[in-house]
Amino acid sequence: MKNMMIACVAAVAAVCVVGCVPGEAEIKVKSSELAKIAKGEIGWADVAIVASNAYPNVTMDVFPERARNLKSPMTYAQPGYGEFSVTNRLSDALAFMVKKLNGALPDFFCKDEKVELSCSAEGTNAVLVLRAELKAPIGKKAVLENADLPRVLQFAIEDGDDKIVPPDVSAVRRYRAFLNVTQTALRMAGYEMPSGKNGAEDDVCPVDLETLLGTLTYVEYLDKIEVSQEMDIAAAPMLKSCNAETARDPSKLWIEGEGFMSEWEREMRSKMVPTNATDVVFSGDEHNGRSVSQMYARTRCKVDEASFRAFAKAQDYPLASNAMDNADLDARAENPHPDMMGIVIPSDSPKPENYLSYCCIHRNNGGMVLVYDKDRQILYGWYMHH
Repeated sequence: MKNMMIACVAAVAAVCVVGCVPGEAEIKVKSSELAKIAKGEIGWADVAIVASNAYPNVTMDVFPERARNLKSPMTYAQPGYGEFSVTNRLSDALAFMVKKLNGALPDFFCKDEKVELSCSAEGTNAVLVLRAELKAPIGKKAVLENADLPRVLQFAIEDGDDKIVPPDVSAVRRYRAFLNVTQTALRMAGYEMPSGKNGAEDDVCPVDLETLLGTLTYVEYLDKIEVSQEMDIAAAPMLKSCNAETARDPSKLWIEGEGFMSEWEREMRSKMVPTNATDVVFSGDEHNGRSVSQMYARTRCKVDEASFRAFAKAQDYPLASNAMDNADLDARAENPHPDMMGIVIPSDSPKPENYLSYCCIHRNNGGMVLVYDKDRQILYGWYMHH
């Protein structure tokens, strides 16, 4: 491992990253795996990551002479191996680096995981692409740190918080130490592209390979997160994500559901879901995408009509039959019968023809609506606070 790390450090010592790290991560996880977390167990997710950096495909004379010799240290390589002339392009050196890195990176990951770099010349750029298929544990932060699993990518949830963070475990520390040494080697080698050399006068080319490889420790680095959720149990916790370009908070991935609800979410659930309801799906966010501007909640559950009527009576909710009657007296004159059916009923669910409703919509269009489908015995709920 030591010799391979030293060789890898030398191999990456000519990289000039000139852009961000665009990428995508697809997370596939069964809800039964997420349900383990609230019990103090560890769940598992399959994560596919694609990330890349574009490098100006300049000639090698922009780098110091010593940078053109990328032969592995402590080895006796044949002449020409890892050596580049001033007329070589950066893509030539990157191809050599990719080969060395592909030999080193697997040592940090498990046998059921795949990590691979590739390089190609595209127009005036040399593009380095990182592809990975990882098996990531998900659990409470203390549980993961105690287990100390040999996984570089792990999703940890701190008690009392639904945001997902990387845990402090030895596998992550070793990998990050490797990245830090690599980055230090880049800086010490002096690989910076001079302004105006094969580029515009104002070119700024920071040496940064650590960010690209760092995406394997925390998917928050990526521009896009898509979560694929397999709903195999009722009332399942859910993984959710924010688009990195629009999120106001750095946290782009979080978990919500029973066992992970905030005090406000629990209160809203009690106002929208009868205690004896089954197949409950409830989601809420008191920050609306992690900002502080709105609160919302949605629910769907199964409950018999008698139980729903008793629940509405206990909550002092006046019910209407096959209509929406606004219970907010201040807003009723302006909006006596709000048309909320399309908002409350999901697009993939049939619109009820025989239903009961509780509707309370304020002048700012916030409020709460419950719709009970009498034929299917399904209760839908919607809440929004501006």
